[in-house]
Amino acid sequence: MSPPTPDPENVNALLKDSAVSGALGGMAMVARLLMSTEKATWGYVARRIVIAFIVGFFASMVVKDYISSVKLQFAAVGALSYSAPEVCDFVLRYVRAKTEKEIQSVKRSKRP
Repeated sequence: MSPPTPDPENVNALLKDSAVSGALGGMAMVARLLMSTEKATWGYVARRIVIAFIVGFFASMVVKDYISSVKLQFAAVGALSYSAPEVCDFVLRYVRAKTEKEIQSVKRSKRP
């Protein structure tokens, strides 16, 4: 089942709704970080807010095509925006570990 093609007249409304969802995801992350007692760097905070915004933006576009209930749409976008920074942190750690492992194997193979 493929999603319906968007009507050109509705594209502006879709982009506006997605931008609002992204902004809400970003603001929710700001609130979450403000309530946290952990110390964080500016880069950490910026990365998490941007990721929450991006995921909220794109998730709202995707969810509208597959979920008809507005409440379920909000719930899905909220859950995706909430979990996105943790998923991104996991992926970054995984990539770094694999990269370090590959670098170590190359260094060992170059030794005579």
